[in-house]
Amino acid sequence: MQVITGTGLYVKGSVSGDIDIEDRLDAGVLRIEGEETSTTTISIAEIVNGTIILGTDFFTFGNDFAGNLILGNGVPVGSSVVVNGNLTSPGTINLSGYPLAGLLRINNDASGSIINGGAASGFITLGFYPSRNFSGIATFSSLSGTIQTQSGANISGTLKILGDVTGAITMERFTAQGLDMGGDLESGGRISIGGAVSGDIEVGGSVAGDISVAGDVTGAVTVNRVLESTGRVMIDGLCDGAIAIGRETESLSLIRMTEGLGVNGSITVNDSGGDFDAGGTIHVGATKTVPPIVFDGSILIKKESGGPGGGDLNGKIIVRGCHATDDDLDICICGTNNGTVTLIQTGCPPLPTLVGWSCVSGCP
Repeated sequence: MQVITGTGLYVKGSVSGDIDIEDRLDAGVLRIEGEETSTTTISIAEIVNGTIILGTDFFTFGNDFAGNLILGNGVPVGSSVVVNGNLTSPGTINLSGYPLAGLLRINNDASGSIINGGAASGFITLGFYPSRNFSGIATFSSLSGTIQTQSGANISGTLKILGDVTGAITMERFTAQGLDMGGDLESGGRISIGGAVSGDIEVGGSVAGDISVAGDVTGAVTVNRVLESTGRVMIDGLCDGAIAIGRETESLSLIRMTEGLGVNGSITVNDSGGDFDAGGTIHVGATKTVPPIVFDGSILIKKESGGPGGGDLNGKIIVRGCHATDDDLDICICGTNNGTVTLIQTGCPPLPTLVGWSCVSGCP
């Protein structure tokens, strides 16, 4: 086929062969309501204000996509790709290195992959219905748009942004009809950022996987519920933004920022003000050497708002590095210190660069 315009192509049934649109999908619709097997390749050279719909709706079975969708110019503004069924392995959506400036939505489970994604400035949904799970891999070169899960869908796979995040990654928790569930980064799940974060990463549920940032953070990383025992937030650069855990950090969990805390940098545990404590490790500085680091920000473990509980340190706070001044580090443990605060300054010059710590900013 050369060009699909107008109403487009509608296939009611399964596809196991190939569909090749050699020119473009121009203001038209390609809709397949059956199953696409692993032997299926759908290749579209160009989309111009077009729509691709694979599968039917939430309640219909036998409409999974396990084939290969190749989009020759990505998903431009005004175009959309919707996978109504499951994106099952080895199924792939191949963006051919081009931007995703339109809409991409996967409604159900996904064990397949989104590959060769260029700059993502559009709107991407990796799970639309409650209790769905993205266990595949999605890769984009940068993010200035939005990547989300909705209605309590979880991630146990990998979301990889090779460059900077100036937009938003949001995992929505489901809190309707008397239910409160989902929006979790599950064990084995990973949000990996290869550059800096000046936008927002927000997990509406709990984190049992990894959030890792290779560059600096000037935006926000928020976990609205629990940083579980296998959960880690790791920043290889400088944190000059906000790291907030809504409830507790469990034993063996880790929050780490290698180059320190800038003047706007903060780490808060029990940001919700409930009866929750800090049980894991907070590590500021390198893991082996003792280089100069920045600690102009703050660490806060909040107490229960209006109540007697919460705010305890049951884990560890470790600050490893040399400091430019002898000011106390701003570390506020608003409950009871049952854990340890360790400042490693071996090999640092003499005073005034050797420092202590105290609750400089005060407890709220």
